[in-house]
Amino acid sequence: METFGRRAAAAGLSSVEMDAAVVDESTVQPQMAFGALLALLVGGGMLAFLMLLCELRVVQLASGLTLSVLGVLKEVLTVGASVILFSDTITTLKAAGLGLCVIGIGLYQRIQRSPDDCT
Repeated sequence: METFGRRAAAAGLSSVEMDAAVVDESTVQPQMAFGALLALLVGGGMLAFLMLLCELRVVQLASGLTLSVLGVLKEVLTVGASVILFSDTITTLKAAGLGLCVIGIGLYQRIQRSPDDCT
C-alpha cells in the first residue's frame, strides 16, 4: 500500500505541468487563472487516484502478471497506432519484437483459458 501512495503522489505532481500548460494567463484574470489551475490540478489528481484504485482492483481480481501483460499490450497498441496514424517507421527488428510480444500475449491468453490440467 506504501507504493500505491507514492504513485498517487507522483501522478498528482506530474499533472501540475500539464495543468499549468492548459491555462493561458494572458486572457484570464489572475483570480480566475488560479481557480482554473487549482480545479485542473485537483481534477487531474483525483483522476490519477481513481486510475490507481482501478489498477489495484485489477491486481486483486486477476494477478500482477495479468496487469503486466495488459501493459505490454498497451505499448504494442501505442506503437501500432503511431505507425498507422502518424506514419512512423519502425525497423524490421522492432517489428519482429512487436510480433514476439503479440505472440506472447496470445500464448498467455491461451494458457489462461485452458483447463488446469496443463500444470
